[in-house]
Amino acid sequence: RALATHQPRLSLRHGTSEGSATDPSPAASAGRALYRRRATMSRLALLMAATGARKMLQDDSMIPLGSTTALVCEASDAGDNMALVADGLSGDTDWPHGHLKPIVTVGETDPNTGVTITGVPDGMGPYLLDEDTVRLVFQSESYGPLTAYETYTYTVNDGVKFTGSHLYGVDMDRSKLGEFMSNDVPASDMIKQAVNMIETVYNANGELVVKRNPDGPTTTGAFDSAVDVAGNYVLEAMPTEADWHYMSMCSSHMAPKHQWGEGMGFVDDVYLTVEEWTNYDPNATAFIGLPMHAVDVATKTAYTT
Repeated sequence: RALATHQPRLSLRHGTSEGSATDPSPAASAGRALYRRRATMSRLALLMAATGARKMLQDDSMIPLGSTTALVCEASDAGDNMALVADGLSGDTDWPHGHLKPIVTVGETDPNTGVTITGVPDGMGPYLLDEDTVRLVFQSESYGPLTAYETYTYTVNDGVKFTGSHLYGVDMDRSKLGEFMSNDVPASDMIKQAVNMIETVYNANGELVVKRNPDGPTTTGAFDSAVDVAGNYVLEAMPTEADWHYMSMCSSHMAPKHQWGEGMGFVDDVYLTVEEWTNYDPNATAFIGLPMHAVDVATKTAYTT
């Protein structure tokens, strides 16, 4: 995965990177000291993303989008050598076939749009937003209340709140992206903004998804993966700050317009994704199951199929 990812565990690397975990130089020591401060900021950002807090972090504690240069991934010859592991620093970066740089890291925030990157980034697909901008679309695998933390909510259909997996778009300067791997400049220099890519949601019946009825079945406009055929909520846990949640999106694919040539493929740019798994109430019956979703990225509309 080309995106650096960071889970809310204190042993994983995140934040700034100067030197390596085994580098005893003054520069590396200074980098580690600086990281201890940044690590606290990182954990705060992750906690806010997990618990659903929407307010922006203060300027002195926010991790700007694309500013992290440390890598979570390592070269395979690192093995189980724990001496290479240090909070906030890259580990073994002796890649056999080239160079890696992170574009965005979980916990970072766009200070202008308020979008914070959550989950486990997966299913990436770039396309030209305009002649000067490349938009990278990816989803964030997240399991919501069925495992541990709920991601912060986002609103669709003029008031319906979702948690769980998000679908993000990160816009990058096209010319700077072309030079990104040939310099040491962080991705923040080329990133223009991050946005949520789902604003309208239709269920498998072609109905606009509505707010969940807390007192009984949602008979019209229910979100399919969470209900039975009558609209009763059938998952083993409910979101605490949202109506519905996308269950761990996975196996996603960006299908650009006319992907295989003129007149072949979709007539629009479409992002395809699927909800991966769920846990149902053991007493539930006649549940609908996990659907697929096709997202028209131009209109930010998700269609359940």
